[in-house]
Amino acid sequence: MSIQLIETVVVTDPLVYSVDFTDIPQDGNDLLLVISHRSPDAGTGAALFGTVNGFTSNYRWVEMSGTGTATNSNSFAFQSVVKYGIIQSGSYTANTFGNTSVYFPNYTSSALKNFFSESVTENRASAAEQHMIGATLPFTSPITAISITKALSQYSTASLYKITAD
Repeated sequence: MSIQLIETVVVTDPLVYSVDFTDIPQDGNDLLLVISHRSPDAGTGAALFGTVNGFTSNYRWVEMSGTGTATNSNSFAFQSVVKYGIIQSGSYTANTFGNTSVYFPNYTSSALKNFFSESVTENRASAAEQHMIGATLPFTSPITAISITKALSQYSTASLYKITAD
């Protein structure tokens, strides 16, 4: 097994509203999207949303979350975007970024697609969060494009990797 970087996007402007990976090579087995993120918005962590292959309907996922003092679980169906995780709030500890990892197995197959993700935020106060998500994508075609459709602050990064069997 090997892991190869496809592309890294670094947010160099103070604010970017979306990150897109297109023309994803079709010579791997699985994909791994790794995001180091911070939101320009204050308040608690907000949802980190996106789309896959440009689809804007019928996303479904289940989510478990915890804050250190409470836990929660939810399920969502027939959504126009999919949730990758939770994004680090702009009001959390200064110069600190949250992280999200999204794993897409069998991304070139003709079977129904899914992913699972882990996401964490950090705040030296009491509002740090962790989210785990399992999602079903609304198509069977190979994954060729992945978008993050949430505002990201400067120095946030997103890297896409392919995993091969060799």
